[in-house]
Amino acid sequence: MRYKAIPPTLRGATRRHPTDPPRGSEPAAAAPPRGRTETFLGRWISTILVFVLVPALLLPMLGVGAASGSDYLIIDRAALMSLPTSGSAWAAVDRAAGSSWAAPNLCDQNNKTDALALAAGLVYARTGETSYAAKVRDAIAAMMPTQQDGCSNAVLALGRQLGGWVLAADLIDLRDLDPSADATFRGWLSAIRTKDIGGQGRWYALDQTSGDSANNWGTFATASRVAADRYLADTQDLATAWAIFKGYSDGSWPFNKTASWSSAWSCLPTLSSSVKRLPIAIDGSCTEAGYQLDGLPVEDASRSAFPVPSSGYINEALQGITLSALLLSRAGYPAFSSGDRALLRVAQAVDRYGDLNATTVAQHTTWVINAYYGTHLPTVAASYGRAFGFTDWLYGPTPTATPAPTRTPAPDPSPTASPTPTVVPTPDITPTASPAAGPTDTPAPRSTASPSPVETTTAAPTASATLAPDAVLAAIMADPDLSASDKRQLIDLYERLRGR
Repeated sequence: MRYKAIPPTLRGATRRHPTDPPRGSEPAAAAPPRGRTETFLGRWISTILVFVLVPALLLPMLGVGAASGSDYLIIDRAALMSLPTSGSAWAAVDRAAGSSWAAPNLCDQNNKTDALALAAGLVYARTGETSYAAKVRDAIAAMMPTQQDGCSNAVLALGRQLGGWVLAADLIDLRDLDPSADATFRGWLSAIRTKDIGGQGRWYALDQTSGDSANNWGTFATASRVAADRYLADTQDLATAWAIFKGYSDGSWPFNKTASWSSAWSCLPTLSSSVKRLPIAIDGSCTEAGYQLDGLPVEDASRSAFPVPSSGYINEALQGITLSALLLSRAGYPAFSSGDRALLRVAQAVDRYGDLNATTVAQHTTWVINAYYGTHLPTVAASYGRAFGFTDWLYGPTPTATPAPTRTPAPDPSPTASPTPTVVPTPDITPTASPAAGPTDTPAPRSTASPSPVETTTAAPTASATLAPDAVLAAIMADPDLSASDKRQLIDLYERLRGR
């Protein structure tokens, strides 16, 4: 790569990015000396060139395509290849992939053909069976024309399905499988994120709904938006989606309430006028009329009469939050720790008030949550839901093989000789020294992660590599010596060089 191809602002300049917050809206920090900053930028540019260009030169010599070595959006490629091709969880994936699928329909909010395509993508990625890749490609082509402006609940139907189609395309490496089909899909995908598709008075576009609604319409819209951004390598819109997710999870986003919103489900302090303050999406640790509301998504809980929330609505919200957190985390954002581990608190609230596994479409969420947080929330076979599923195979513990039984020896027909009496030794009555008293080591408390864009996750019951985010992106965002604009431009450079 020629020096002139590097953006001017990365050649040592330290000017602020146009989208940076205005002066005075961020904590004051001493700027490093100019020469020192240039050194850090130069170091990172060199590192990126080594990470990207060296593999690009070596892989063709080794007969390996660059795309074949990249990781999937939901799991590292090597980790997926280590997963078993036997057992009940795998059988469910394989069965869904090979079944007869209903026709795709982006106007049907209950259509789940995208999740079946996800299953086929997983089987292809694991086994290389090309018929499944072709099945997914053809289904994607059939899906796009089904989007019709003005159909009932159009944005909800799109948000529930789009993410699954994106993950399926990623798993079959559509760009390499059929470049023409991938180009068509990418063009459509980029446009559908912002297209006014109507169908509901308030929510008319995917990105608009993502940034306006704190109910399950918004969580599904955000999940599909993040999936599309990741597939398209749109780091700018991904940063916007992250800001929305962060505000949703940590309470810093005063969203627009719906008619369903009830103050009974929100325990924010009141103003002097006894009116609730601007609403938050997820309750913190608090009680209302003696009921613990910690972790409840207020908008979806408000669909039920206080004090017993319907697990159906909050399970719907949980699906969108879970997929958003997974995809953002793998992009290097601290989504699982955001909002005092908001995703975990939502799951615990559902478990406390209802049943995490009450609805089949949400039974896949707990496997992701347990894997990332190291918890043991109740699980059942994951199956699939809206835009995601089969997480018991992806993130569940590897079952321990049952050892073969030891053969019992045949009895010896010869008579057994009488045993020789054993002399019992006199016991040593020397007292054993008592152990020195000392405090028992107490595990260090789990700290709440700061909103640094580097995700720290608890290892899954399987290999920790399954859940590792992109190391280079995470390292860039963790570097305290780089400004926000420097980080954005380095990430943009890295993504462009990788061709993602």
